[in-house]
Amino acid sequence: MMTRKNYEAIAAAIKALKAERSQNAIDSVAPGSYDRGFNDALNTIASNLCDVFDSDNPNFDHSRFLKAAGAL
Repeated sequence: MMTRKNYEAIAAAIKALKAERSQNAIDSVAPGSYDRGFNDALNTIASNLCDVFDSDNPNFDHSRFLKAAGAL
C-alpha cells in the first residue's frame, strides 16, 4: 500500500511540471504560447491516478490530491 508521503510526492511532481511549463511559456519569445493541452493532460493524469490510488487505499481523498497537484 502506498503512503501519504507517496501521494504527496506524486502530487508535488505533477504541480511542479505544471509550474515549470507555465514559467517556460512566460519566458518564451511568444508570450501566451502556454500549451493548454499539456495542462489538460496533467489534470487528466492526476484524475486517473485518483482512481488507481482509491483502489489501493479506500481512505484516499480525491479532492485533496487534485488540489495538491494543482488540478483543481
